[in-house]
Amino acid sequence: MIINRFLPNPVGPDTAGEWIEIFNNGSAPVNLAGWRIKDLAGKSYVFKSGELKAGSALQLPYKATKITLNNSGETLFLYDSNGRLANKLSFSGAAAEGQIISYNYNVDKNILSAPTAQNTPLANTLFFNHIIFINLTFALILSSMFFWIIKNLYADYFEPGAAGN
Repeated sequence: MIINRFLPNPVGPDTAGEWIEIFNNGSAPVNLAGWRIKDLAGKSYVFKSGELKAGSALQLPYKATKITLNNSGETLFLYDSNGRLANKLSFSGAAAEGQIISYNYNVDKNILSAPTAQNTPLANTLFFNHIIFINLTFALILSSMFFWIIKNLYADYFEPGAAGN
């Protein structure tokens, strides 16, 4: 079970549009009785009953949880019926209006990767920063190779004392 995604800053009033979505990433149904969602401020919502089938999601609006999500940095915790932390999802910085905070989850491969922002640029996410680092490293390698190739092809023009200088 994971906190799959949440909307901390909806277009319009927060209490009318905020929601939290949990997802059963397991292979069996989960009895939700006693499970709890808690925010960074300590506000909690406890499931009284219900079951979530494997591979299914459940979206909980503010009206159900009464958890007011922070628009600037938030962490949500999901505890199982025994009080053990099952999952958490957080973001830092300011959430743009309508920005959904979510995990990238591949149901077919049961792979959970870093949180990302949906419907907005991926700024302030680990995934985005990692991609930028890889792209910059690749660009540096390519530019070094390009310079070496040009220098060796046109060595006569770059070497002091060569013909034409």
